Amino acid sequence: MRKRFRVFTVLIAATVSPSIGAAQSWEFGPVGGFGFYHDVTIQSPAGAGKAGFGPRFVLGALLGRSLTQHLSGEFRYTFQDGDPTVSSGSVEANLDGDAHAFHYDLLFHVNRRKSVLSPFFEAGGGMKLYRGTQAEPAAQPLRDFARLARARDLRPLLTAGAGLRWDVGKRMSLRLEFQDFATRFPTQVVVPALGAKLRGWLHDFVPTLGISFHR
Repeated sequence: MRKRFRVFTVLIAATVSPSIGAAQSWEFGPVGGFGFYHDVTIQSPAGAGKAGFGPRFVLGALLGRSLTQHLSGEFRYTFQDGDPTVSSGSVEANLDGDAHAFHYDLLFHVNRRKSVLSPFFEAGGGMKLYRGTQAEPAAQPLRDFARLARARDLRPLLTAGAGLRWDVGKRMSLRLEFQDFATRFPTQVVVPALGAKLRGWLHDFVPTLGISFHR
């Protein structure tokens, strides 16, 4: 775990290191949107069900710099509200929760960054903290599938996506993005029952709209 954080710190330092004489090398600003998860399948002796997190709003911020005319790097923080959930048939159980993602993304701009319209592709990684924030109910449905816990689960994160950057002034841009946040399933928050198995990665699809400022 320490090694992962050490590598992540180096990437952050590379992003925010001074860039002497480079015009508009810095970019920072807020983002907001809506995220929805692709649930994973959970198999138990009682049958088949689904486990995941509910769709909710997303808020975040970015800080980055240009590396070349077509490449930039960004450190980003993303908060997403969303309840851990387990369901089977028409029965569902959920618990209050949220997620915090800390990631570094590389952006490849199809046009030069000084173009008014710049489509881009992005990929990166970091860490994502899942949380169950509500006290566990005494009688939770579907406990033969999974138990929803008041707990934290920190997982390595992979990101990929695409977007469009539109310069609306000398120092300001609008950004439309769609990203996929992928992690192994947080089994400390949604705890599989004895004999139950979770299959697949947890994917979080996040469309956002942001405003960024240059200097």
